[in-house]
Amino acid sequence: DIGDRIREILERYVERLGDSNPTGAARAKALLNLQREDQWSFLPLKKVWPLLDAAGRAAYAKAIEDEFHALPPRSPTKGNRFQSEHFWPTERMEALATVRGDTDTLVAVISQDLTSGHSYERIVAACEAAGRPREAMRWAERGLKAHPDWRGMRPLLARQYERAALTDESLEHYGQDFQWQHTVETWQALKNSG
Repeated sequence: DIGDRIREILERYVERLGDSNPTGAARAKALLNLQREDQWSFLPLKKVWPLLDAAGRAAYAKAIEDEFHALPPRSPTKGNRFQSEHFWPTERMEALATVRGDTDTLVAVISQDLTSGHSYERIVAACEAAGRPREAMRWAERGLKAHPDWRGMRPLLARQYERAALTDESLEHYGQDFQWQHTVETWQALKNSG
């Protein structure tokens, strides 16, 4: 119940902001301060970005970029995305790249932690959404090489090959996925391929 009430209050706050004129950097700072206190993502950037004018967006972006670039260096193979000092600045940087439509930055941020197949899946999805099928295929290939036992990697790569009309390669990976895990889903994917 408390979470629902907080969400309602923040939705009303956003509505009221939408009824007023943007106030540049001051509004950006106030929204960012609220987001920093918001541990449940009740106030996502995609909702507040339209409420900022050009000066507000520039101020918001600079603050997020500064916060993100101030993080200590990370190794993409050590799994530190969910460490508290990295998590929220990384989340905000990803959200910023998404609202800006900046796929290169989004991929760069996600690829700072490649310790699970999930990161590769997210990068492939970002490349697909940006209309970059070759890049999506390369990331899917890298993902399978790095995480051959990750459950979704083989079908992810098979779908990329299927989209590129590489039928034999696609069929091979669907077949390997079915051999690895005998489920209705893997059988259906194999049956429908080619």
